[in-house]
Amino acid sequence: MEPVEENANKVMLALLGTEMRPYSGEELTMELEMSPQELNSAVDLLHGQEMLAIADETPRDPYAFGTVLITEKGKKTFLALKSETSCHI
Repeated sequence: MEPVEENANKVMLALLGTEMRPYSGEELTMELEMSPQELNSAVDLLHGQEMLAIADETPRDPYAFGTVLITEKGKKTFLALKSETSCHI
């Protein structure tokens, strides 16, 4: 698996275990111990797959977005994947 895909999975699993609300890049970086560049790449991939919505599109340097929120598609997809594989990150 590519590093950006691994980071995307970490982002999704972290968001699934939290309150369903928009999260900033700063919050996700602290939670996941990822660089802003790694997080930007993961968010870009997940947004392109409609797994995340950009709730606030105003970039907050060094992040390419303001806040992100998991979509229903993202929630369903990753919950199904998590239960099928029983993986824990």
